[in-house]
Amino acid sequence: MDSLFELEQKLLHENEALVHDQSLTSLRQYKYSSIDRSLLSKYVLNPFWTYCAEFMPPWLAPNCITLIGISAIVFSNLLIVIFQNSDMETPMNRLVYLIFAISLIFYQTMDNIDGKQARKTGTSSPLGELFDHGIDSLNCIWGTLLLVSAFGQGSSIPAVCTIVPPMIAMYLSAWETYYTKTLFLDYFNGPTEGLIVAVVFQLICVFLGPEFWLRPMFWTFGYPLGDAMAITMNLLVLFFHVPGCILNVRRCNPDLLRKRLKNIWPIIAVSFAIFLWTTSPGSVILTGGHLFLFSWALSFTFGRITTTIILSHLCDQEFPRLNFPTMLLFFGTFVYGVLPRVGLGFLAIGELIYIWLYLILAALYFFFFSKLVIDRITQYLGIHAFKIESL
Repeated sequence: MDSLFELEQKLLHENEALVHDQSLTSLRQYKYSSIDRSLLSKYVLNPFWTYCAEFMPPWLAPNCITLIGISAIVFSNLLIVIFQNSDMETPMNRLVYLIFAISLIFYQTMDNIDGKQARKTGTSSPLGELFDHGIDSLNCIWGTLLLVSAFGQGSSIPAVCTIVPPMIAMYLSAWETYYTKTLFLDYFNGPTEGLIVAVVFQLICVFLGPEFWLRPMFWTFGYPLGDAMAITMNLLVLFFHVPGCILNVRRCNPDLLRKRLKNIWPIIAVSFAIFLWTTSPGSVILTGGHLFLFSWALSFTFGRITTTIILSHLCDQEFPRLNFPTMLLFFGTFVYGVLPRVGLGFLAIGELIYIWLYLILAALYFFFFSKLVIDRITQYLGIHAFKIESL
């Protein structure tokens, strides 16, 4: 895996020494910094999280708590496969939406308990931050699929518009953290208020039925309410989150803002590729009902992108831009998104097979890359990733 990673970095002109010892030296001096302005977090949720943290056994490693949290989201995604056959459109028993709501609040709770457990057991480390954000990257798409399912959007353009904004928001947060050295959580942010809103949406399905989101309202101009919520998400990200991240980076160093803005292009390219591929004439992603499958492949690509940004931040290395999973996305976009538009659709064969290969390769690469990074960091810092050393 080491040689594959180095080959990737060399071919794509990225930092070949990212996980070498000389790059890891910054980890020993690294100190976590964050600013959380959320009133909901401060006055309501944080006391609840602190209370829940008291029940965590002292032998349970913080990273294991993070894994337990994300397992609930994976289980809920499995329910989409079982009860909706992955179409994210068929109405389900209301109890399933209740499970979705519980899994989201459970994930959020465990995601905040892990840091408290680390401080309580004296096992705080840069690896914990990297691991936490890596899991958050996966949930960025997996958790959103629960919302698409609740809205009954299925494999549609509105569903794509629901999935992409959280990706843009998280990428911009990682980009902002890289340059400011501080994680900013505003008065309304995705990990706190965003997840609570998603829970409320699921509970509406429980009490009013999933058909509630399919109703057109006078103020939605005839569009289903769920689709209107997706548009609202896009507007919130575009007009509030993105400018907020840019302003924070500008405050850090106004003279370098223009240069740093160039590193936003990867998420712009990824977003454009997603829309170009999914809306292509003849693509089976939407017409064949395979958006769920495509989104899972996309989740590992996005996870690889954001974790490398955080790793570069922790190691004080240059900003990363490209990787192999992203190139798989771009290649698929070219073959199945571009060629059919220029009259060469006859060359775009085997799309479903390619999506499956894309999922398998992206997932394997993500897990092997994660293992490589975890092994290097634990060996360098002399720590354990999934157990408390004193125990």
